[in-house]
Amino acid sequence: SSAWVQGKYGTALSFDGTDDYVDIGDTSQTSVKTISFWLKADDITSRKIIDIDGTDQVEIDSSSQITATSFPGTITYYLNGMAGSRTLTADTWYHVAITDTSGVNASNMDIGRVSTSYFDGLIDDVRIYNYARTPQQILLDYNMGLSAHFK
Repeated sequence: SSAWVQGKYGTALSFDGTDDYVDIGDTSQTSVKTISFWLKADDITSRKIIDIDGTDQVEIDSSSQITATSFPGTITYYLNGMAGSRTLTADTWYHVAITDTSGVNASNMDIGRVSTSYFDGLIDDVRIYNYARTPQQILLDYNMGLSAHFK
């Protein structure tokens, strides 16, 4: 029941934080080492964003930081093309990329929901990769989004 609205790349999905989500199901990706997406959160306190397999998930924690829960390897977080900072501000577009050295199995993927917790805001251009993208590749993705936004 999520709605299509103006996003970072044309349109994005709008989630109401109550019951909206997209059930991707089994992606057949057995070793996801990078997940990236654009997000604009209305609520930045303890919100679930993406469920990868029922255990591994991406969320906003109680400190308004992006976090990858239960990822098995060494995790690197990128916000707006830069490694390090993970703190979000409400109503602001962010390019989020998370790399993991071990990889997770995207066997039952949901966007906008983890279990009974839901995301409140916009999500655009979700991508998963079976390799850890380099900092240069992630920065390029971020810069492409800026170009699309200002056209």
